[in-house]
Amino acid sequence: MLDKYSRQIEKHFLNPRNQGIIKNSDGEALINESQCGDVMKVYIKIGKRPISENSKSEKYIKNIKVENLSGCFAIVAAASVMTEIVKGKSLKEVLKLIDKNIIDELGGLPLSKMHCASMVVKGIEMAINNYREK
Repeated sequence: MLDKYSRQIEKHFLNPRNQGIIKNSDGEALINESQCGDVMKVYIKIGKRPISENSKSEKYIKNIKVENLSGCFAIVAAASVMTEIVKGKSLKEVLKLIDKNIIDELGGLPLSKMHCASMVVKGIEMAINNYREK
């Protein structure tokens, strides 16, 4: 089944990173792609770290987990890659993430699976927005 997809997709599908739930998360999002049936939940824990000697600090993704409730190999792989990209990055950096970053990191996606990259980007954006609304 996976022989026509990149090694990166196969690697992340067979051994997805950062899977699970964060209890008492700072932000979370439920993403449901009605056209294909993919459903996932993103959980984030936010940290704060100094960025200069002037007492300035920034918020960053201290921890992230994804719960794939229903979905294909491409959404599992895309979610895994997304968590690796954003973990440890500032919220400002994370909000610059685009679909192409996910697709490139996976070594490409079939045209019929491009929505998976959009879905995981939307998921992290929604989780950050959920955190900010609290």
